[in-house]
Amino acid sequence: MISKKMAAIMISSSLIIAVWGFNFPLFEEDYWFNYITNHFNAYTKKIPQQKVYLQLDCDEYVIGSTLWYKAYVINSREQKPDTVSRNLYVELISPEKRVFMQQLLKLEYGMGNGDFPMHDTLATGNYLIRAYTRNMKNYGKDYLFSKEIRIISPKKLYYSKEIHKKAKKIKKTSENIDLQFFPEGGTLVNGIKSKLAFKAINTLGVGVDVEGKIFTKKGKEVSSFKSSRLGMGVTEFNPENSLQYYAVINKPEGIKTKYKIPEPIDKGYVIFINNEHEKNIKIQIKTNKKFANDKTAKTVYLFAQNGGKIYYKSRLLFENNEINLKIPKANIPTGIVHFTVFDGHGKPQCERLAFVNQKDFLDINIHLNKNSYETREKVKLEINVKDKKGGPVRADVSISVRNKSKIVEIPLDKTNIISSIFLQADIKGHIEDQQYYFTDKKRAKKDLDILLLTQAWRKFKWDDILQDSIAPPEFGVEKDISISGRMTKYLFNISAKNASVELTFLNKFNDVFKTVCDKKGKFSFNGLDYNDTLDVLLEFRSRVGRKNIMAILDEDRDIGINFSPFEGFYLDSVLVKHKIKNIPLPKEEEDPNVPKDFKLYRQADQVVKFDDPHYSSYGTVMDALRGKVPGLSVGQNGSMIRGPKSIMLSNEPLYLVDGMATTFDGVQSLSVNDVDRVEILKGPSAAIYGSRGGNGVIAVYTKKGYYYKRGELRFKMLGYHTPKAFYVPKYDIKRKVNNGKKDCRTTVYWKPNVKTDKTGKAYIEFYQSDIADDFEVVIEGMSEKGEVGSFSSFYTVKEK
Repeated sequence: MISKKMAAIMISSSLIIAVWGFNFPLFEEDYWFNYITNHFNAYTKKIPQQKVYLQLDCDEYVIGSTLWYKAYVINSREQKPDTVSRNLYVELISPEKRVFMQQLLKLEYGMGNGDFPMHDTLATGNYLIRAYTRNMKNYGKDYLFSKEIRIISPKKLYYSKEIHKKAKKIKKTSENIDLQFFPEGGTLVNGIKSKLAFKAINTLGVGVDVEGKIFTKKGKEVSSFKSSRLGMGVTEFNPENSLQYYAVINKPEGIKTKYKIPEPIDKGYVIFINNEHEKNIKIQIKTNKKFANDKTAKTVYLFAQNGGKIYYKSRLLFENNEINLKIPKANIPTGIVHFTVFDGHGKPQCERLAFVNQKDFLDINIHLNKNSYETREKVKLEINVKDKKGGPVRADVSISVRNKSKIVEIPLDKTNIISSIFLQADIKGHIEDQQYYFTDKKRAKKDLDILLLTQAWRKFKWDDILQDSIAPPEFGVEKDISISGRMTKYLFNISAKNASVELTFLNKFNDVFKTVCDKKGKFSFNGLDYNDTLDVLLEFRSRVGRKNIMAILDEDRDIGINFSPFEGFYLDSVLVKHKIKNIPLPKEEEDPNVPKDFKLYRQADQVVKFDDPHYSSYGTVMDALRGKVPGLSVGQNGSMIRGPKSIMLSNEPLYLVDGMATTFDGVQSLSVNDVDRVEILKGPSAAIYGSRGGNGVIAVYTKKGYYYKRGELRFKMLGYHTPKAFYVPKYDIKRKVNNGKKDCRTTVYWKPNVKTDKTGKAYIEFYQSDIADDFEVVIEGMSEKGEVGSFSSFYTVKEK
């Protein structure tokens, strides 16, 4: 029998072991070091980072012409052509923020090409071309490739009154200035002198150079500031305990606004970076915390990552509340490097970005057979591609030869594959004159550092990464075209397990595929490989052969659009020089595949049109209807149009989607962006539906052209885009062939897939148009190793 003393000793020992075990991570020096490393690597491998760049044949298009593009997709972690994703979505977005054309490219070794026709129904204005893989949507809309273009309709201007009013309003308020301040590392800390970056922009989003001063709340001047370039600059600032600060602008004069300085925190960390040295990055970490003899409190972990890959990590100890170190640049690839400081408990405390430029871009050059040409004359061009050491490179490049002149002489910001991939793709918000930061100009390097202080962001949240288990990505990687969904009982949100599903491609294919749903009613057809847009028929039966089930297709959540097309409209010389004709946009042609017998009623009591861009911000269709329909109340699991009639009977209205009865969940499963309108019927209007319409009717009509019918579902599937061939005329000057028709091509040559040989060379021939002017040759491309390069030069064409 164990004595009481012995039992007490054993219990005490057990408690000590238990407490020691519970606190083990705090005493094990490498625990958080390994935890952060392993979780970061697992996260970035599970949700890979990709970058997309589109080279366009030009920036301005006249209706009737064609927009040509070449797509490059890069794996950010490996900085090589991406081989993970097969599908790339390319969209044209109107000034009303609507996707009006979309193409699906089949990527081959991270590349593809396509074209959009510029229909004569398009309005003059700024448009957006956007490109992304499905996986890229996990990081949000700021991470997708986008570029503004201008489309011109010289004969007709389809600007609406709404657009014109917005343009005028923006013109009046364009002198207003928004000034924001950004502490180095993320926060100001009391008693620690820090860099305080700032950025001043007007309502057009354009940088405005400013000068000003910083004051305490009581009006004491403590610092001054002056922008370096494009409204951005940096000043030194030492916040004191318990004081609040504000800034005023002296130049430009007349601005009376007081701008708030971020409030300093009482205790914290600050990271300082000096990136001016060629070979090393100097880093200093400071804190005002008191540690006593707590080794964990004195510990910090420093991580440096680029594109989802860690290139430097270290466990460091404070000496007199300060840490100084140098990190060699040699092993860090070109691009933005994220430096993050974690405390001894593995919590991120501050972050700073720096740019490393190894100058390992492709060196692209050309040789023309002449210095100048005549109209319709043949041009012979030699392309030569080398690496940074001067050796020949096999590369896949795209070439555009275009007229330099613009119809509207308002310059759009130029970009190229280098500035887009290594800078814009990792920064939230628009970067003005981004190619400047890659020039050899004396201040370019310092200005780039200021840019990173004011506009830097990261594609992920450390809180997501440091979870014990990493959640699966919302948007998976696509390696083919697939159709998937869920079968439910008709009028009930109950899974129709083991239902049979038959997929038929109409049009010329008539291919048929069959499958059976699983226990949750889910089905999928994978490995589909079809071109262009196809009509698709899904036919389904319950396991006993009945049609009383319905299909709900899986569709991705819309993540919104970053686009402010109205801001530059008033600058457009077309608007300035010509009177605006408020001609409504032509109506879209009716889809012959959509049946006309959806309606049993003549007129609805209320119609809610989903044509305003703000509807895309709603999560569900019923959420969008809240407050817009008198008498309609919407709950989590249902809705009601009129007040309760009976305690026993259901108060649910009849839900219809394209004339087919469904449930509340069936309506909620629809994407808001697929809805054209919702029609509401009450009382006598709903009587035609008999007892089913006794509580009213909510009739949803989609705009994608598919409709519900018992036992089947028709819709259109986006297949892979089939690129057109760029037409290259051949002129025989001696015989004067083809001289009867004026050749007004502004893009005289476009070839998206030019491959250089083992000597790094490729040869091109084409004929000039009848335009006598300066022409620009633009060549961009990527090597097998992922090196990218850009080149542009001009030559002159004279009248023959």
